[in-house]
Amino acid sequence: MNYCNSHFLPLILIRYLGNFFLGGSVGKNIVLAYDDKTFLMYMGLLLKRFGFQLLTAKDGHEALRLIKSNPCDLVMLGVNMPTLDGIETLRLIKSDKSVSHLPVIMVSTDTSTEMMKACQDLDCVDFLPKPIKVDQLHAAIQKSFFQQGGHCRKHIRVSCSRKIVVEFQGRQRHFYTETFSEGGVYLRTEDPLPVGSDVVLSLNLDDGKQRRYKGTVVYIKKEVGDFSNISPGMAIQFIELATRDNLELNSFIKDLVAGDILDEQGDNKILES
Repeated sequence: MNYCNSHFLPLILIRYLGNFFLGGSVGKNIVLAYDDKTFLMYMGLLLKRFGFQLLTAKDGHEALRLIKSNPCDLVMLGVNMPTLDGIETLRLIKSDKSVSHLPVIMVSTDTSTEMMKACQDLDCVDFLPKPIKVDQLHAAIQKSFFQQGGHCRKHIRVSCSRKIVVEFQGRQRHFYTETFSEGGVYLRTEDPLPVGSDVVLSLNLDDGKQRRYKGTVVYIKKEVGDFSNISPGMAIQFIELATRDNLELNSFIKDLVAGDILDEQGDNKILES
């Protein structure tokens, strides 16, 4: 019996695998508080592309109101906000038993030892200096959810429809990706290959050059009506990637998820690659 076929999987496991392979942080809510509307716009856009639901605030008072009146899984606070700054907001969160369990990430241009220690002493889960590196933001968020007992996703995963050729046992088949990461792809198909199939994938990145990667099918889904939000298809994990392959894939993924933001933000640097 093939328990990787979703027909036999309990619904909770189907949802877990779907979240793992399809890249969304399904049901996760972030409250983002910062006093600059440009930061809120671009950071909010990136977080939504990561798959989160988002509520934004311009100061600590508004952030606290949102945290207490809405489902929340993570809080991101700017340090220097008006009326109620990020440090005091963090202190109030951690002193309130109803919300003290929430992980908090602090953001600031002030990277002094004193500032970082002040945040760490109040039990923030991470401190991100501006401009924020895309990889560091993703790692900090995953660290936050891992501490809550969730799955810590190593790679940025992004929704992406891109044609790909899969070679298996001397035959070639064409598919389209649903999600893409440094670790692998999820391909949409009603007729997936068996779990454990070793394949070779051919695709073009944005420079027009064809790449070939080895991979293994690690998960398949054939049914539609199981409420898992996963299209029928198969997840293929990349194997035996060279260092150059990892670097190229990392750059490609970051460009997909944040390239337009990096290009558009101008001199007021919010993100960097």
